[in-house]
Amino acid sequence: MRYALNLNKDEDEVEVSHSGEIGWCGICNSKVQGKKGDERVAHWAHINSKNCDSWYEPITEWHLWWQNQFPKINREAIVEKAGKKHRADILLQKDNKEIVIEVQNSSIPISQIQKREAFYQNLIWILNGKSLANSSRLVRIGVDRLYTWKIKFPLLLRSRSEYLKTEFIEDIVDLIKNRFYDNNYHDYKFQDTTLEIYFYHHNDIDLQMDIPQLKYNIVGYFEMHNDYDNIDNDELHHKLQISYTETKVDLQSHYLTKSYWRKFIDKMKCNVFFDKLNGLESDELYWYTKDKIVKKDRFISKYQKMAK
Repeated sequence: MRYALNLNKDEDEVEVSHSGEIGWCGICNSKVQGKKGDERVAHWAHINSKNCDSWYEPITEWHLWWQNQFPKINREAIVEKAGKKHRADILLQKDNKEIVIEVQNSSIPISQIQKREAFYQNLIWILNGKSLANSSRLVRIGVDRLYTWKIKFPLLLRSRSEYLKTEFIEDIVDLIKNRFYDNNYHDYKFQDTTLEIYFYHHNDIDLQMDIPQLKYNIVGYFEMHNDYDNIDNDELHHKLQISYTETKVDLQSHYLTKSYWRKFIDKMKCNVFFDKLNGLESDELYWYTKDKIVKKDRFISKYQKMAK
């Protein structure tokens, strides 16, 4: 507990000034004692009872850093609903809208996650990647090339829809996705008799040698999906046109590798952000819910506008 009322209860809540200092808990009105030393963050501890807020976790320097980005009145604020009281790490209010930011350093039971999210409702989790996901990593990929496969089918029947079925086209897309790895796949477009499939890649690759094999595979998929005696597979193979183009681009992509992943994280229904995750720069957060990297100062600036 970072703040408590002083012994005379005549001031706003204060931080510990020295070990042994006596104060009062703002929730249960019990006596608390200051703890301060070189190896631990200064905090208040209940003298004759356990912490009255079951959602409490020990304060760390990391907690203090995040709380200190906001005015004192927003830090460790007491929230009361339906006769229950809890301390929110950061409480923000503006125009009748209330948002709580919980800075979580340690594992948390799934049942408590559900209770916190139901109690606060508008909740943002900031998780310490160093303590909660230290074996996982955000891997960045520099992408500088866009490859476009173009497959033009011959019009062997009066209507393209007679043999260019959706399932046939999707199988071809999956074939190329699997051949050149899903991580590089971007999108595809099918119009008239032409299929275009787009891939990003960070290396210069020679795809010319793959065209004969792709033709062979596509004819095989055609045989699997269609039963037309009047279509010659050799004719399809001969008239099938396959080409690709390479375009230089400048993009960054990323993916998260999970190792010894804590299952409770995926039970959080409110927005989850990681700080100090392997692969992040010190000025970045990973918005896990949306799979985005965001600048830490932009995140803080956005929510500072809701501070009192």
